[in-house]
Amino acid sequence: MAETKSGKVRTETAGDARTKDLISAASGLCSMDTLDALAALDDATLYGRLALWLTDASEPDIAAFWKSYGSRKKRDWQINQLVFIHWTRLNPQSAMVAAVGTDAEFHLWRAWAGHDPQAALHAASGAGQSALRYVAYGIGQFQSDWLRLHFDELPEAAREDAFMGLISGDGGGKPLEILNFLKSHGRGFDSRAFKDLVAQDPWAAYDWLRENPSMLTLNDGGESGAMEILVKNLGASQPETLRRLAEQAPSGESKWRMEAELFKNLLEADPEAALAQAKATKAPVIASERLAAAGLALIQKDPDQSLEIARSIFALCPNPWDTGARIEYEGGYSSWGGSSPDVVSFIDVLIAKAPAEVLEMVPPGKESGIPATAFSLLASKWASRDLVSYTQWVNQQSDPAIRNPAAEVVANQLMQDEHFSEALEWAVTLEKSKEWYQRSFYNHWKRSNPVEAGQWLESSNLPEERKQQLRQSETP
Repeated sequence: MAETKSGKVRTETAGDARTKDLISAASGLCSMDTLDALAALDDATLYGRLALWLTDASEPDIAAFWKSYGSRKKRDWQINQLVFIHWTRLNPQSAMVAAVGTDAEFHLWRAWAGHDPQAALHAASGAGQSALRYVAYGIGQFQSDWLRLHFDELPEAAREDAFMGLISGDGGGKPLEILNFLKSHGRGFDSRAFKDLVAQDPWAAYDWLRENPSMLTLNDGGESGAMEILVKNLGASQPETLRRLAEQAPSGESKWRMEAELFKNLLEADPEAALAQAKATKAPVIASERLAAAGLALIQKDPDQSLEIARSIFALCPNPWDTGARIEYEGGYSSWGGSSPDVVSFIDVLIAKAPAEVLEMVPPGKESGIPATAFSLLASKWASRDLVSYTQWVNQQSDPAIRNPAAEVVANQLMQDEHFSEALEWAVTLEKSKEWYQRSFYNHWKRSNPVEAGQWLESSNLPEERKQQLRQSETP
């Protein structure tokens, strides 16, 4: 907003930073362009030259320019806006005569509302529903203070447009008032206003969230929850403020989010210090997540240290693919949770770089405390990527507790690759579930190619009784 010589308030453009910057830069300058020169320019060149020219153009000059430019079949939306912002500043009635009934009418009412909301609203009340809606949008975008004071004066049918304009504008630099106004009218959470409040006064933003806990997890147009907006914006621009907030925050998810962002910042600045902090973390799940993040940061620089980090993670969290909880009660149980993304990403990278070393960290069995599913999952990742090297590793295993589940992975991978005879040969060597694997693999092969499956069965070294069982087995 700026003050003109006549004392009237004008809006160069409250929603178009490009126009605002150009007009500000042109202050005290005088355009040497003529109407004919401007009329000859294309839109890309015209915008900046026109912004300078309009700073001291008369109303007749603007009308003459529009008579030429307005006749173009294709016009730039921002140039239309720029013209009517200046035209309605000088003579809104003249601008109305030129625009009403044309495709520029929206720009007329919106710009007029930015200069004089009361007059624009009065004029639009006799010009139809569309005019009222355009004015309401302009009031919301450019005159947020006026809107909050006079909201009840707007027709019901135009209030939705006022809200839309309010959300698209800059809020007059009063984000806290905008958030409270939207909430009081049942409009929920506006992420843009909240980001502005975080930048302006992060403590006020935090207090607002504490007073409005329902906003903590709301999503708005693809944005993350309100607390995440606070944390990420402060983490990037005011990390010290975020640290002080985290120190004062009560235990819970909000505090955890703040501490997680602070750890992320520390990891980027000093990976070794972040690793030390991760090792000192007492909560197992959080500690494993921090260790994984540190491991990912160090994996290229120090692979051996990353392997040590992985061992620490498995000691804290034997099955990072299932970090949920389970409550059993008479007649049933409840469970919830899921995997830890950072931990899973770290292990995935590590299993690709050092598969044998990682598998040796997760020996299946009750004594190790490692679930068989964790071993099988990692073994399957290796087998799917390089079955030859994985098979060589399996053949080196003498402990049945490791070899049998490892061999099952070989057999399953061969089956997925449709190497049926080799899959069945491996199935024969299994100590557990041998017959189930044979039947499953054979039936799958029989369904795919019954002739080849039958020929294999007849030439195999299986006992005749077992052959007969497979011949009679039903294809699943």
